[in-house]
Amino acid sequence: REANLSYAPYSNCPSGLCLLGQGGALYSGCLVESAAYNPSVSPLHSALVNGLVNGLGDWGQLRHVMLAEPVGACVKHEHLIRECLKHICPQVEYTVLYTEKGSH
Repeated sequence: REANLSYAPYSNCPSGLCLLGQGGALYSGCLVESAAYNPSVSPLHSALVNGLVNGLGDWGQLRHVMLAEPVGACVKHEHLIRECLKHICPQVEYTVLYTEKGSH
C-alpha cells in the first residue's frame, strides 16, 4: 500500500515501508522524491516520523521492519535501511519484499 503512495516521478521506483511495534502497532512510510534528489525522504525516514507522531516511544519498541521495492529498481533502499537499522534498533527483524514494477 505505501509504495502506491510514493511520490517518485524522477526514479520511477516507488517504495514503501512498514514498522511493527510492540503490541502490534503499525507505522508506515513511503518514498517522497524531490527534484534536487538529496532532500528526498526515504521510506524508513517517513515511517519513523509517522511512528514518533503516533506514539512510538523509542526504537527499541520495534519488532519487525518490512520494505517493499521494485525488482531492479534504479534507486534501492534495501542496504541503506539495513545499515540504519543496525544503529538505531539492531534487534529488529528486517524483510525486503521485491515487487514487479507497475504491480505496487
